[in-house]
Amino acid sequence: MADLRTHGPSVFERFRAGREGTLWYYRSLADAFARLLPGSLARDLDGEVAVMEAPAVTAADASVHSLP
Repeated sequence: MADLRTHGPSVFERFRAGREGTLWYYRSLADAFARLLPGSLARDLDGEVAVMEAPAVTAADASVHSLP
């Protein structure tokens, strides 16, 4: 999450699955934790994944952190 805030959407280039595959993976984990181990950590993970999934957040990060 910190790297996404710092570097914007280009952070997803680090992963072979790209943005969509990486978000799918983290969403799958968050959903599994919510189902199998509900609690504050599962809710925290769900919140972080939701922020990563939001197009407005990644677009805003890109405009703030992009080089001229």
